[in-house]
Amino acid sequence: MKNELFNIESGTINKIVKDGILFSIIVPSSVEFRGLEFFTPKNIFLQVGQWLYNKNHKTVPHMHIKRDRIVNKTQEAIYVVKGSLKVTLFDFHLSRFCFFILKTGDLAILLEGGHSYEILEDNTKVLEFKNGPFTEPELDRVIISDEEGG
Repeated sequence: MKNELFNIESGTINKIVKDGILFSIIVPSSVEFRGLEFFTPKNIFLQVGQWLYNKNHKTVPHMHIKRDRIVNKTQEAIYVVKGSLKVTLFDFHLSRFCFFILKTGDLAILLEGGHSYEILEDNTKVLEFKNGPFTEPELDRVIISDEEGG
């Protein structure tokens, strides 16, 4: 895979794997599971799932237990509220290896390697989620020299 377009398959969870490593999970807006379903494996830092319930469904009241967890990297998820963007993925050698297009309602979970974004429509609105706690960008990331741009 050398900077190829990854075609997102509608209605299913898409996984981008290179050399046996899961780099990204893409969830198109057309994916629906009844109840609570997580898209991410249990062993990664950022857990992302979906709820789909009918009116009057109630969850059991609960509070999460405070406990120590070891987190040694930042992972992020982006959800496109409106508009579209191009996501480019980079491997551990900092080489771009594929890209894909997200549209309104799509979700991408970025787990490994590097990435860049290019907004394709005016007023594109994206929600971004990362595991914390927050650190300054210069302590959390390495800038990738990319002559071709996003």
